[in-house]
Amino acid sequence: SRRSAASVGSEKPIVGEAIWAQTKNRLFGKTLGKVRVPDEAAIDGASSPNNPCASDFDCVLQGLHQIKTSILMTPVLPTKKQLVAACPPGKDCTPSAVVDTTHDGSTTNQSPGLCYNAPYYYAKDCIASGVSPNANASIAKPRIVKGKTCEDMGYDRWPAFYADPFYGWANNVSLFVHAGAMAVFEWVHFSSVLGSCEPCVSSLLLEGWGRQWRKKNPQCAR
Repeated sequence: SRRSAASVGSEKPIVGEAIWAQTKNRLFGKTLGKVRVPDEAAIDGASSPNNPCASDFDCVLQGLHQIKTSILMTPVLPTKKQLVAACPPGKDCTPSAVVDTTHDGSTTNQSPGLCYNAPYYYAKDCIASGVSPNANASIAKPRIVKGKTCEDMGYDRWPAFYADPFYGWANNVSLFVHAGAMAVFEWVHFSSVLGSCEPCVSSLLLEGWGRQWRKKNPQCAR
């Protein structure tokens, strides 16, 4: 929720800017010359993630803006009313988490120690099911914990990625690392994992930050 993000608002903003710079560099690092790299003014001026994208590039701007503002602890988050409206009829939208059962507290390529918050049906159909390239790259052996959030289980509230538009902003799918004092390093590692994953980079930067992925996976489009 917004309260979750705001509760870490006293963290060092200069550190947040540095983490954002590292995140952006890792996401675009292997795409130089292949992908249009937006400047900060374009990212800061992105339309609200609650608005439909006019193009794939507009969706990329929305995604980058959301991850940047999450790192800077100022993300725009869906309201309770928007969360309820996003839940498809007949689906179980109990707040739940997807964790990596291989995570042992260390940072490894196989186990970045990520946790995803998502409605239960979305966690089951779109995160733990294997259809998301980003989730596949970041969680080796997913397990759904129904009725608990990543915050409930002690995952760090910062740095984190709140309401990732890749999965539909109103679904409030959010990403957290669990590394205590090493959270910043774990976050940078996660960025490197995504930047080194060709299907991830493609789905994020070439295909509208999940816009095309959601079209290919209609069960994840709501």
